[in-house]
Amino acid sequence: MLSDAGYAGRPLTFILGLEEGRVFPSGLEDPVLLDSERARLAPDALATSKDRTTEAFYAFLQRLTSAEGNICLSFSCRDIRNGRESFPSWILLHAMKLLRPEAEVTYRELNRYLGEPISVVPTQRTMALSDAGWWLFTLRGAGPAVMPRVLEAFPSLRNGATAEQRRASIEFTAYDGFVRPAGLALDIRDDRRVVSASTLERFAACPFRHFLQYGLEIDAIEEGEPEPDVWLQPDERGQLLHAVYARFLRELRAEARRPVRNDRERLWGIATQVIEETRRRIPPPSEGVYTREVHQFRRDLDLFLNTELEQMNRTPVALELAFGYDVENDPEPLATADPVPVNVGDGLRIWLRGRIDRIDRLTDGRYEVIDYKTGRLYRDRYSGTFARGTLLQHALYSRAARELLRRIDPEPRLAGSTYYFITERGEANRVCFPADLDVSTVLRDLAEAIADGTFPQAIDDRGCGRCDYHRACAKNGVAEAAAKLESGDRALAAYRRLVAHA
Repeated sequence: MLSDAGYAGRPLTFILGLEEGRVFPSGLEDPVLLDSERARLAPDALATSKDRTTEAFYAFLQRLTSAEGNICLSFSCRDIRNGRESFPSWILLHAMKLLRPEAEVTYRELNRYLGEPISVVPTQRTMALSDAGWWLFTLRGAGPAVMPRVLEAFPSLRNGATAEQRRASIEFTAYDGFVRPAGLALDIRDDRRVVSASTLERFAACPFRHFLQYGLEIDAIEEGEPEPDVWLQPDERGQLLHAVYARFLRELRAEARRPVRNDRERLWGIATQVIEETRRRIPPPSEGVYTREVHQFRRDLDLFLNTELEQMNRTPVALELAFGYDVENDPEPLATADPVPVNVGDGLRIWLRGRIDRIDRLTDGRYEVIDYKTGRLYRDRYSGTFARGTLLQHALYSRAARELLRRIDPEPRLAGSTYYFITERGEANRVCFPADLDVSTVLRDLAEAIADGTFPQAIDDRGCGRCDYHRACAKNGVAEAAAKLESGDRALAAYRRLVAHA
């Protein structure tokens, strides 16, 4: 802090970061009580934005003039984050006036006085603090002719240059995600491996991310600070709503009835309990944020109840139905720890695990598989049947539901599978698919793409903004992956067939 400068009594004091606009308050007015209002109310008692800047400046000067020894003032002449030039604060201009009181000092004179900026590149070879510094000084102005010597001395740089060259080529290489040993290790047709629908969809969306997460077992770095005006993240909010829906409908199922309008307070009582449990686990950033989100929960639950009242031709027979997971103490009779086999052709199969949000029995005796979505409906995401393999859950859960329902119905007939956007953001929209979709070909192509060891980057960037692994991707990786796919490289044959599925 500038206000603390000089207290240590050191013979040399460094003050950094004296760029223009960073040193003192910017002079922004208090949004609650503006400067003009302060002047009318109490001109001698209430400080204005200008007063606060002046006070901060004089406090800094007081500390600066009382400091002992020599003082070094510096600023960064380059904004690395935004890639543009930055300029010295007026403090440096005033400091130069103290050093040269007889001269007329301008910013041009200041820049001339400061000379060449000090950087990681030393001004003399003997001043280098590291091997890298020596190399940087030696290579100044040498041009690309010296690159072979540099790459010979720094193998990591050589490897990086090779990777860039191979990625820029039309050939699909190991530098793009062609890793045959990983394909053998991650083959989903191995009876020892159990997979989920979301894992398969995520592979189809970006095989390279799949390789990083499951092949190399890399954990993505969490980014940034929690948002100050948000309590629950979308996945946490979705889990809370799922828990409320399931608990409410299970109570009604135990009473062998459908909901009525008077059940509103009962639904909200369950929600209040779940919300308080979540609040103890994840404290909200403020009461205002908590109150706003709770009000939104109430509106979403009202929408849920109203839509349930309009659909009296169905009875839930399974809620949050788990298969392939530990089901000890699970309240669902149909839950099982055994994964469900799904044939992919050629005598091969995959073992599927998951959690079906809901299965309803309709009045005609058929069953509907329902998956809740608590976000907004993006039509392009659900415009196709399988959407390049990124939309598989409806078909896979229909197969799983048919197997699980055999415990209560020897020949269960399915009416279809539905994505249910049951919040205000989703506007209670439904996206429905037939029950007997043949997903075998899609799964076979997907399984072969994994087994072949082909893990290219995504061929479009729709999901890149939400990906936790974006740091590992090539700068032009999406365009390069699309070009390699179009080149006809035989290594990408299975993946090419996969993304051709509408």
